[in-house]
Parts: sequence; C-alpha cells; structure tokens
Amino acid sequence: MSKILIIDDEVQIRSLLARMLGLEGYEVCQAGDCKAAVKQLEVQSPDVVLCDVFLPDGNGVDLVLNIKKQSPNVEVILLTAHGNIPDGVQAIKNGAFDYITKGDDNNKIIPLISRAAEKARMNVRLEKLEKKAAKDFEGRLSVYRSEGFYLEMMPLGVDKAYGVAKLLERLGYRRSQMVCCGDGFNDLPMIEYAGFGVAMANAPEQLKEKADYVAPSCDEDGLVDVITRFIKDW
Repeated sequence: MSKILIIDDEVQIRSLLARMLGLEGYEVCQAGDCKAAVKQLEVQSPDVVLCDVFLPDGNGVDLVLNIKKQSPNVEVILLTAHGNIPDGVQAIKNGAFDYITKGDDNNKIIPLISRAAEKARMNVRLEKLEKKAAKDFEGRLSVYRSEGFYLEMMPLGVDKAYGVAKLLERLGYRRSQMVCCGDGFNDLPMIEYAGFGVAMANAPEQLKEKADYVAPSCDEDGLVDVITRFIKDW
C-alpha cells in the first residue's frame, strides 16, 4: 500500500486525516511545517503528499515546486480552508496533482488520493522502464520521456537537436542565432543545442536547469515574453 505524507500545522486535522487514511490501509507520516516536510520526504519517501496551503514557515503552493524538484515522482494534493482560483491555477502550474477545499471536498479525498497514488506508482514504473530501455538499447536508440507519462524511443542521434540543426543548415543561419523554447522532456537536446535555450515555467525541472532563461508558462504567454525580450529587434 502507498505511503502518504500529511503536512498541516493543525494537529487535530493531521490526526483526523491520518486516522482516516490509516483505516483505508495507507501508511501515513506527518509534518507540521515546510522544514519538517522536507526532512520527511528524505526519510520516508512518500508516494503522495497531502499538504495544507497555509503553513507557519511557508506556503503550500510554493512548497509544491520544492517537493517536485526533490522527488519528481511524488504527487501532491493541496488542501485549503479558503480556496481561490489564482492559488488553484498556480498550484497546478507548479506541479500539484489537485487543489481542493477542506470541508466541501471531504468526500473526494479518498478517491483523489487513490488516483494520485496510482499515478505516483506509474511514475516510478516509467522511470525504471526508461532506465532499462536506455541500457538495453544503448548505442542503438535514444530513449527519453516527452512528458511525465510518455516514453519515446528514436534512432540514435535523431531528436529535436538533430532537427533544428538540419533546419539551420537549410536556412543558412548560425547556431548562435537560434532561440529554442521547450516545455517537455524531449526538448532537452534542443535546449542544450540552441544558441539560446528557453524553458517554459511549466517545463520539468531538468529542462529548466539546462536552459539559459526560464520564461512564463505557455498559459501566461511565455512565447510572447521570449519574442519581446530576445527576438523582436534581431
């Protein structure tokens, strides 16, 4: 059975949720603030995190980013006493599995955790499959994820970097003149190849780490931001 980390500064709520989840057969661990939560992530390796939005030393919406960076396969569900649309939208952009209101959505918690736990298990299985396929087909195929749930295998050397290199050759431009934007796992070779690589805010952390610039998300007109900042006057 999956392991759930509950993050909430109210002991009574933590205890109630822990008892409820325990009766469903889940293994439960708890934390009262962001600092304790980070420690529990390291020690307990949960599959799903159930997190309050307002914590004594931080904000759950922001904590989602740290959790997904530290443990990409973990799914995070945010709970709030006073839901608002901007927080909900930002939570999903940060990588949360869902964002629900305490009280109103109590009946949804168990089914929601079940779906999140299944997705977390799928994340782990896919990561293992990716590593196995990369080893089995080493020297023959490129293996990578285009999204968290897609595994792609292509002939060695045939990727987006290869494609944009051929495009540059055809158009007669230099590599240093190319700006490439991406938000998926399979954009990594292209971002590394480009003269200037841009990761969107909704991109995986691995992509952001390699990019020269992180733009707003696709939903926030990130491409317009890139064109205005770096391309308009070329």
